[in-house]
Amino acid sequence: MYNMNLFFIPHAGGSAMGYMNFSMFLDKQIRPLPLELAGRGKRISEKCFYDVRLCAEDLFEKNYTLFKNGRYAFFGHSLGTIIAYELSKIIHENNFPEPEHMFVSGRPAPCEKVKSAFDNISELNDDDFIAQFSAASALPEQILNNKEILNMILPVLRADISMAERYSADYNLYKVPCDITVFYGKEDKLFSGKDTYTWKKCTDNNYSEYGFDGDHFYYSNPVNKKKLCEIINSTSAGRQPLHFLYREVLCEGQSGYNSQPV
Repeated sequence: MYNMNLFFIPHAGGSAMGYMNFSMFLDKQIRPLPLELAGRGKRISEKCFYDVRLCAEDLFEKNYTLFKNGRYAFFGHSLGTIIAYELSKIIHENNFPEPEHMFVSGRPAPCEKVKSAFDNISELNDDDFIAQFSAASALPEQILNNKEILNMILPVLRADISMAERYSADYNLYKVPCDITVFYGKEDKLFSGKDTYTWKKCTDNNYSEYGFDGDHFYYSNPVNKKKLCEIINSTSAGRQPLHFLYREVLCEGQSGYNSQPV
């Protein structure tokens, strides 16, 4: 029997259904539930959003009954992290039961202006736009190597990147009322582990951070995916967090940060 819903929110150009294979490593008490964004998957006929707040409001309106009942947590990767943050804010504003945990992956906190390999790319032509993704390993290889799929998702990708570029928030006005766990790839060419530490400012609750060998899609490696899910299991299923050998909690002044933009 499930006692926790885990809502997945996808990266730019992605579909939430792409995270369903996490279920093979998740605790049987945790039910993975993808939140699909407009313009992809089952919602492919709908227009994409260019604004994070409107996108989050849309997810709330279409799924609010799921937030009313039972325990739940969010997992967002890259663009999905800021949508999860904004969705949590909307849930709070509507006095709904709030998430018990937020798992964020592959992106700094929403209020931080940090240098990224993707700064101001939304106006590039198609070839240069895709070249940026390829250089940064910012799309799964199976997509980058398939021109048919790439051309199909290009409008969605452009809308998502534009949405991310335009977004800003102020967590002095809102902090998530739950623990935050951050995941990142140590060889991520978009952001470094030092950048992701900024999520600590988004909560007054517990914070932890884990680095994995790999790039922006570090969890494509089954070993990393299993370890990531073990961390989720230890925090979401009502148990105390486990202390794994591969855990890295990064603090200011501590060695272990990447010194170069990656």
